[in-house]
Amino acid sequence: MVNNREVQYSNLTPGKYRFRVMACNNSGVWNEAGTFLDFSIPPAYYQTIWFRLSCVAAFLALLWTVYRLRVHILEEHQAVLEQHQGEIRALNEQLIKGQEAERMRIAGELHDSILQQITSLNIRLGIVKELVPPDSRAKETIGGLEKELIKIGNDVRQITHELHPAVLQDAGLAAALSAYCEEFSKVRGLPVSCETDESVKELSAAAALCIYRIAQEALGNAAKYSAAQRVEVRLARSDGRVCLSVSDDGAGCALNRSENREGWG
Repeated sequence: MVNNREVQYSNLTPGKYRFRVMACNNSGVWNEAGTFLDFSIPPAYYQTIWFRLSCVAAFLALLWTVYRLRVHILEEHQAVLEQHQGEIRALNEQLIKGQEAERMRIAGELHDSILQQITSLNIRLGIVKELVPPDSRAKETIGGLEKELIKIGNDVRQITHELHPAVLQDAGLAAALSAYCEEFSKVRGLPVSCETDESVKELSAAAALCIYRIAQEALGNAAKYSAAQRVEVRLARSDGRVCLSVSDDGAGCALNRSENREGWG
């Protein structure tokens, strides 16, 4: 006989349940039909659908917040980077302007001082040459000195033109580059063909100066190192970009060579 009229269940999940009971009397006769009790266990707040939906929404909101925070940090970094790039560009322009001002100063001193002195010496040598008897050997020596002074004067004049291309400011990059190529051909004896696009006039002064200096360096390298017989220079603009091409028919260089070099020409 069990006289306990209580029963306990643990860890029942929320839901609807039916409790069935069967019993017998003191004579041992059982009630086969028994009886039952329907009951339900309500869910706790953390087991409800709205709580789970709220958790999902809170998690999504957290992800969105983290995403926006990351985007904000990236935007700040991008803004700082753009600011630094602007400062670097401004510094580069200042350096270019400073270099160009120094080039102009040196070109002015060469033209106003050295070139005038060479011209004066050449004139004085001409006067001395006229005073020397025609059959004197000194006359031939003076003539040789005159030729050397003329060559030195031409070299100094070429240097002043390279240091300060006044035509670049007056006529633009296309005209300045064409004029330089023509003068380079005459002075160096190396034929240079030049094709330019007039649309590059829209370039800023700093960009035009950089391209002009690059062309100068490339032509100088071609004349010094390539043993070329002809050089082609092309300046074109397409799709908002400017392309400078300097090519020659010279020896070139082997890119797979590993020995130490001061430069590649």
